Amino acid sequence: MKEDEHVYIFVCFRYNSAILRKENYKKHEPYHEEIRGPKGLAAIEDTLTNPDVVTAYSDKNALGQVIKKTEVFYKKLAKRKTIVGKPILDYWKAIIVWNEYFKQWEVATAFIKSTPPYAMINNRIESVVYKR
Repeated sequence: MKEDEHVYIFVCFRYNSAILRKENYKKHEPYHEEIRGPKGLAAIEDTLTNPDVVTAYSDKNALGQVIKKTEVFYKKLAKRKTIVGKPILDYWKAIIVWNEYFKQWEVATAFIKSTPPYAMINNRIESVVYKR
């Protein structure tokens, strides 16, 4: 990871780099404490460089034109069971969005999430572009 006056620059698995604006990082810190500090930034970069699954989807306007391209990087952390014995998956989720103005991928947010394995990816919206 490199740091600039205004952004963090991460190496990315599918692209040369993805940036995280410092103001966006500061805005998300109170909500996702796992991204705080050097360990959190290193975990974001690890998710972007060594993902287990990458999905993609596009938001479209009423005419069907793509207005926002998004990719989601997933990094599995642990699999555990609930009291009832149902599996729960803990994973990092980093969401990157294409910024058309700057022609650059930007990290929108990153956080740790826990869901049943079947609920990790929304198959109605997202298509899997990479799976380890």
